[in-house]
Amino acid sequence: MQSNPESRQDDPYDTVFIRRSFRSLVRWGIVILSVINLLHLSLFLSYGSRWWAFSALLILVQAPLYLLVINRRSFPVFIGGLALLILAFGIQLSVYCTQFGARAGFHYLLFAMTPLVAFSGRIRIWHKVVLCVLLMLQMLALEQRTAPDPDISAQALECLRLLNLATAFSVISLFVMRHFMVVAGMNSKLEHMAAYDPLTGMINRRRMAEVAADELDHSFEKHSALSMILADIDHFKLINDRYGHQFGDQALLHVSQTIMQIARDGDSCCRWGGEEFLIMLPVTDLQGARQLAERIRVEVSRNALCLNGHDVGLTLTLGVVELQPHEGLDSAIARADEALYAGKNNGRNQVMLGQPAAQ
Repeated sequence: MQSNPESRQDDPYDTVFIRRSFRSLVRWGIVILSVINLLHLSLFLSYGSRWWAFSALLILVQAPLYLLVINRRSFPVFIGGLALLILAFGIQLSVYCTQFGARAGFHYLLFAMTPLVAFSGRIRIWHKVVLCVLLMLQMLALEQRTAPDPDISAQALECLRLLNLATAFSVISLFVMRHFMVVAGMNSKLEHMAAYDPLTGMINRRRMAEVAADELDHSFEKHSALSMILADIDHFKLINDRYGHQFGDQALLHVSQTIMQIARDGDSCCRWGGEEFLIMLPVTDLQGARQLAERIRVEVSRNALCLNGHDVGLTLTLGVVELQPHEGLDSAIARADEALYAGKNNGRNQVMLGQPAAQ
């Protein structure tokens, strides 16, 4: 069996997301490197140094490499472009450090390589550590290099040093900040996926349990009423069997939208499971919850869904309970569930009030 070239399931540090982020960083790295060469070119020109031509040559060599690392390129082509980029960058540093020595600060640009190593895919963690150590040793070695007679003024050397130092700091800051923003965005999406039902947009059962725990604590602390409604679509299995699961999904979406439109801002609406919906009603007594449940029932039964030009009616049966002092969530849901199934046995399409919990 061949492994997927885009993902290694046994390595959490080598995923499709990491590889795509790395490709993006490499593309930005080429652009940033071209900008750095433009700055060097401008500085050399301003001081009348002939090295502006070398910077211009580097820009011409590196520009085509961008085409080798665009999103749709295969991995071998991408690696080839990256290898050429690293080779060009190494030649650039070697030539500049030989010509100007450590005083020009070109070896500071090695710092800019560390984010690419750290964020790369297909490289194991200890390999990244070794590469970062090698970069550090190389930078220290270049720090000791001197140029006997650089053909540029001391003022120009100082400007080069400051430019390269500022460039290295800026590149690292930009890469780290961009990666932080990407990770933060992914984390936000994951949190949303973990808390919301993808079909209805309601919070899911896991998130509802957290919300309910907070509401229970608040209700007991403030001695305020707290009610809940458990709703179930009547004959939902028959709807799926007769019209198909796609229409069943439309029915779930229609009911969920109706519930969320009628529910108040402080209410919490949840797809509890399958065709069941749970609504938490803070500061609401049993009669207030019954009235809201009746509004939902009437609205759902009044608005039929259209399928191939034919209207298909939907109905809900709802169980309503008011939580009693120090009653737990499981007990309240059990009472609402009993009321709901009493309504099912009594003919469906109705609102039933739950019996008080046994003391």
